[in-house]
Amino acid sequence: MIWAILVLLLAMVVGGIPYLIVIVKTCRAKDWRKLKRVIAYPAVGAVVLLGVGRFSDYMVYRRNMERVFDTSVTMTRPIFKYNSERGFNGDGYSFAVYPLPDSIRHRFEEADRRPFKGAPERPSYRDHWKTYPWHEGPFDPAWKEHLDFALSRLDSDKEPRLEPYFSSLRSALGRKQTWYAFFYHDPGDHPGNIDFFVVDLESGHLYQINHNT
Repeated sequence: MIWAILVLLLAMVVGGIPYLIVIVKTCRAKDWRKLKRVIAYPAVGAVVLLGVGRFSDYMVYRRNMERVFDTSVTMTRPIFKYNSERGFNGDGYSFAVYPLPDSIRHRFEEADRRPFKGAPERPSYRDHWKTYPWHEGPFDPAWKEHLDFALSRLDSDKEPRLEPYFSSLRSALGRKQTWYAFFYHDPGDHPGNIDFFVVDLESGHLYQINHNT
Protein backbone atom coordinates (compact mmCIF):
# COMPACT_ATOMS: atom_id res chain seq x y z
CA MET A 1 0.00 0.00 0.00
CA ILE A 2 2.83 2.39 0.85
CA TRP A 3 4.44 1.93 -2.56
CA ALA A 4 1.13 2.76 -4.28
CA ILE A 5 0.86 6.01 -2.31
CA LEU A 6 4.47 6.90 -3.14
CA VAL A 7 3.79 6.34 -6.85
CA LEU A 8 0.75 8.62 -6.66
CA LEU A 9 2.72 11.33 -4.85
CA LEU A 10 5.52 11.11 -7.41
CA ALA A 11 3.02 11.38 -10.26
CA MET A 12 1.44 14.44 -8.62
CA VAL A 13 4.82 16.13 -8.19
CA VAL A 14 6.14 15.35 -11.68
CA GLY A 15 2.92 15.73 -13.63
CA GLY A 16 0.99 18.21 -11.53
CA ILE A 17 1.91 21.40 -13.37
CA PRO A 18 1.52 19.99 -16.92
CA TYR A 19 -1.81 18.49 -15.85
CA LEU A 20 -3.08 21.85 -14.57
CA ILE A 21 -1.99 23.50 -17.83
CA VAL A 22 -4.01 20.96 -19.82
CA ILE A 23 -7.07 21.60 -17.63
CA VAL A 24 -6.77 25.39 -18.06
CA LYS A 25 -6.39 25.11 -21.85
CA THR A 26 -9.35 22.73 -22.06
CA CYS A 27 -11.52 25.10 -20.03
CA ARG A 28 -10.56 28.06 -22.23
CA ALA A 29 -11.48 26.02 -25.30
CA LYS A 30 -14.78 25.12 -23.61
CA ASP A 31 -14.25 21.50 -24.61
CA TRP A 32 -16.28 20.07 -21.73
CA ARG A 33 -16.29 16.51 -23.03
CA LYS A 34 -12.49 16.47 -23.11
CA LEU A 35 -12.39 18.09 -19.67
CA LYS A 36 -14.41 15.21 -18.24
CA ARG A 37 -11.93 12.72 -19.69
CA VAL A 38 -8.94 14.72 -18.44
CA ILE A 39 -10.35 14.68 -14.91
CA ALA A 40 -11.77 11.14 -14.96
CA TYR A 41 -8.79 9.19 -16.30
CA PRO A 42 -6.32 10.12 -13.53
CA ALA A 43 -9.01 9.59 -10.90
CA VAL A 44 -9.78 6.10 -12.21
CA GLY A 45 -6.06 5.34 -12.41
CA ALA A 46 -5.56 6.43 -8.79
CA VAL A 47 -8.44 4.23 -7.60
CA VAL A 48 -7.08 1.23 -9.51
CA LEU A 49 -3.55 1.77 -8.18
CA LEU A 50 -4.76 2.06 -4.59
CA GLY A 51 -6.92 -1.04 -5.06
CA VAL A 52 -3.95 -3.02 -6.35
CA GLY A 53 -1.91 -1.79 -3.39
CA ARG A 54 -4.54 -2.90 -0.89
CA PHE A 55 -4.86 -6.30 -2.55
CA SER A 56 -1.08 -6.72 -2.54
CA ASP A 57 -0.94 -5.87 1.17
CA TYR A 58 -3.71 -8.39 1.87
CA MET A 59 -1.87 -11.16 0.01
CA VAL A 60 1.35 -10.44 1.91
CA TYR A 61 -0.56 -10.50 5.20
CA ARG A 62 -2.28 -13.76 4.29
CA ARG A 63 1.01 -15.39 3.29
CA ASN A 64 2.60 -14.28 6.58
CA MET A 65 -0.31 -15.75 8.55
CA GLU A 66 0.02 -19.06 6.70
CA ARG A 67 3.67 -19.18 7.76
CA VAL A 68 2.71 -18.47 11.35
CA PHE A 69 -0.02 -21.14 11.59
CA ASP A 70 1.53 -23.65 9.17
CA THR A 71 -1.67 -23.94 7.14
CA SER A 72 -3.92 -21.99 4.80
CA VAL A 73 -5.68 -19.12 6.53
CA THR A 74 -8.86 -17.23 5.70
CA MET A 75 -9.74 -14.81 8.48
CA THR A 76 -13.31 -13.70 9.10
CA ARG A 77 -14.54 -10.52 10.76
CA PRO A 78 -13.04 -10.19 14.26
CA ILE A 79 -15.13 -10.74 17.36
CA PHE A 80 -13.27 -7.86 18.98
CA LYS A 81 -10.49 -5.58 17.80
CA TYR A 82 -8.55 -2.77 19.43
CA ASN A 83 -5.85 -0.57 17.92
CA SER A 84 -4.14 2.22 19.82
CA GLU A 85 -2.70 5.25 18.12
CA ARG A 86 0.69 4.48 16.63
CA GLY A 87 3.84 6.52 17.07
CA PHE A 88 6.12 7.61 14.23
CA ASN A 89 8.17 4.41 14.54
CA GLY A 90 5.10 2.19 14.82
CA ASP A 91 5.03 2.10 18.61
CA GLY A 92 1.61 1.14 19.90
CA TYR A 93 -0.73 -1.72 20.72
CA SER A 94 -3.11 -3.98 18.77
CA PHE A 95 -5.32 -6.78 20.11
CA ALA A 96 -7.76 -8.90 18.10
CA VAL A 97 -9.96 -11.94 18.75
CA TYR A 98 -11.24 -13.98 15.79
CA PRO A 99 -13.46 -17.02 15.39
CA LEU A 100 -11.04 -19.92 14.97
CA PRO A 101 -10.85 -20.83 11.25
CA ASP A 102 -11.47 -24.52 10.49
CA SER A 103 -8.12 -24.86 8.72
CA ILE A 104 -6.23 -23.72 11.82
CA ARG A 105 -8.34 -25.91 14.11
CA HIS A 106 -7.59 -28.99 12.00
CA ARG A 107 -3.87 -28.19 11.88
CA PHE A 108 -3.55 -27.86 15.66
CA GLU A 109 -5.77 -30.84 16.43
CA GLU A 110 -3.32 -33.04 14.55
CA ALA A 111 -0.20 -31.43 16.05
CA ASP A 112 0.63 -34.62 17.98
CA ARG A 113 0.72 -36.61 14.73
CA ARG A 114 2.28 -33.87 12.63
CA PRO A 115 4.57 -31.69 14.76
CA PHE A 116 5.32 -28.12 13.78
CA LYS A 117 8.63 -27.75 11.96
CA GLY A 118 9.88 -24.20 11.62
CA ALA A 119 6.54 -22.66 12.56
CA PRO A 120 5.87 -19.95 13.30
CA GLU A 121 8.10 -18.51 10.61
CA ARG A 122 9.00 -14.86 11.10
CA PRO A 123 8.18 -12.44 8.26
CA SER A 124 11.15 -10.68 6.66
CA TYR A 125 10.54 -7.45 8.58
CA ARG A 126 11.05 -9.42 11.82
CA ASP A 127 14.43 -10.88 10.84
CA HIS A 128 16.17 -9.33 13.85
CA TRP A 129 13.57 -10.68 16.29
CA LYS A 130 13.57 -14.05 18.07
CA THR A 131 10.98 -16.82 17.94
CA TYR A 132 9.26 -18.79 20.68
CA PRO A 133 7.83 -21.78 18.76
CA TRP A 134 4.39 -23.30 19.17
CA HIS A 135 3.79 -24.90 22.56
CA GLU A 136 0.66 -26.36 24.09
CA GLY A 137 -0.56 -24.98 27.43
CA PRO A 138 -0.30 -24.62 30.30
CA PHE A 139 1.80 -21.51 29.72
CA ASP A 140 5.46 -21.66 30.75
CA PRO A 141 5.78 -19.31 33.78
CA ALA A 142 9.38 -18.55 32.81
CA TRP A 143 7.90 -16.28 30.12
CA LYS A 144 5.38 -14.53 32.39
CA GLU A 145 7.01 -11.13 31.87
CA HIS A 146 6.46 -11.40 28.11
CA LEU A 147 2.84 -12.45 28.59
CA ASP A 148 2.24 -9.50 30.91
CA PHE A 149 3.80 -7.22 28.30
CA ALA A 150 1.53 -8.68 25.60
CA LEU A 151 -1.53 -8.08 27.79
CA SER A 152 -0.85 -4.37 28.15
CA ARG A 153 -2.18 -3.00 31.42
CA LEU A 154 -1.77 0.55 30.12
CA ASP A 155 -4.12 -0.10 27.21
CA SER A 156 -6.67 -2.04 29.28
CA ASP A 157 -6.90 1.00 31.56
CA LYS A 158 -7.73 3.11 28.49
CA GLU A 159 -10.14 0.56 26.96
CA PRO A 160 -12.14 -1.37 29.62
CA ARG A 161 -13.48 -3.83 27.02
CA LEU A 162 -10.01 -5.38 26.78
CA GLU A 163 -10.00 -6.76 30.32
CA PRO A 164 -12.60 -9.56 29.84
CA TYR A 165 -10.66 -10.83 26.81
CA PHE A 166 -7.40 -10.64 28.75
CA SER A 167 -8.99 -12.75 31.48
CA SER A 168 -10.30 -15.31 28.98
CA LEU A 169 -6.91 -15.54 27.31
CA ARG A 170 -5.09 -16.09 30.61
CA SER A 171 -7.59 -18.81 31.54
CA ALA A 172 -7.09 -20.50 28.16
CA LEU A 173 -3.31 -20.46 28.62
CA GLY A 174 -3.74 -22.31 31.90
CA ARG A 175 -4.98 -25.50 30.25
CA LYS A 176 -4.22 -27.96 27.49
CA GLN A 177 -5.90 -27.61 24.11
CA THR A 178 -4.50 -24.08 23.95
CA TRP A 179 -1.45 -23.35 21.81
CA TYR A 180 0.73 -20.25 21.93
CA ALA A 181 3.76 -18.81 20.13
CA PHE A 182 5.36 -15.42 19.79
CA PHE A 183 8.01 -13.31 18.10
CA TYR A 184 9.87 -10.93 20.38
CA HIS A 185 12.62 -8.33 20.43
CA ASP A 186 13.88 -7.18 23.81
CA PRO A 187 15.86 -3.93 23.67
CA GLY A 188 17.41 -4.63 27.07
CA ASP A 189 16.68 -6.88 30.02
CA HIS A 190 12.93 -6.44 29.65
CA PRO A 191 10.30 -7.05 26.92
CA GLY A 192 9.94 -4.23 24.43
CA ASN A 193 8.35 -5.66 21.27
CA ILE A 194 6.16 -8.72 20.77
CA ASP A 195 3.82 -10.45 18.30
CA PHE A 196 1.78 -12.94 20.35
CA PHE A 197 -0.48 -15.66 18.93
CA VAL A 198 -2.90 -17.93 20.80
CA VAL A 199 -5.06 -20.75 19.39
CA ASP A 200 -7.77 -21.77 21.86
CA LEU A 201 -9.30 -25.01 20.59
CA GLU A 202 -11.75 -25.33 23.47
CA SER A 203 -13.45 -21.94 23.08
CA GLY A 204 -12.84 -21.67 19.33
CA HIS A 205 -10.96 -18.38 19.51
CA LEU A 206 -7.82 -17.09 17.83
CA TYR A 207 -5.93 -14.23 19.49
CA GLN A 208 -3.43 -11.93 17.76
CA ILE A 209 -1.49 -9.30 19.69
CA ASN A 210 1.17 -6.78 18.74
CA HIS A 211 2.88 -4.49 21.25
CA ASN A 212 5.77 -2.25 20.17
CA THR A 213 7.61 0.31 22.27
